[in-house]
Amino acid sequence: MATRRTEASIKDLVGRTTGDLGELVRAEVALARAELQEEVKDAAKGTVLMALCLLPAAIGAIVLVFAAAWALASHFGNAVGFAIVGGALVVIGGLFGLGALANFGKVRGLPRTRETLTHDIPEKLS
Repeated sequence: MATRRTEASIKDLVGRTTGDLGELVRAEVALARAELQEEVKDAAKGTVLMALCLLPAAIGAIVLVFAAAWALASHFGNAVGFAIVGGALVVIGGLFGLGALANFGKVRGLPRTRETLTHDIPEKLS
C-alpha cells in the first residue's frame, strides 16, 4: 500500500512540476514577446527619424555645392542666400540625426528576459 501511495505522490509531484515549468516557460515567452515588440517599435521610430535626417542633409549638401559654385563664379553675389538655405537644411538634418541616435540608444536588447533567464529560472529550478 505504501508503495502505491509513494508512486501516486511522485506522479503528482512530477505532474505539478511539469505544469509549473510549462507555466514558467509560457510566462518567459510572453515577457520576451512584449519586450521584443517594444524594442521593434523603438527601432522603427529611429529608422524613420534617420530617413528624415538624410533627406534634408542631402538637399542641403546639394544646395551648398551650388552655393559654393556660384560664390566662386560671381564673387559672393547670390550665393550667400543659397549658403544660408543650405546651412539651415544641414542643421535640420543634423537635429533629426541626433533624435534618431537618441532613439536608437533606447534599444536595450530584452533586459528583463535576460535577467529572468540568468537569475530567476535557475533559482526556481534549484
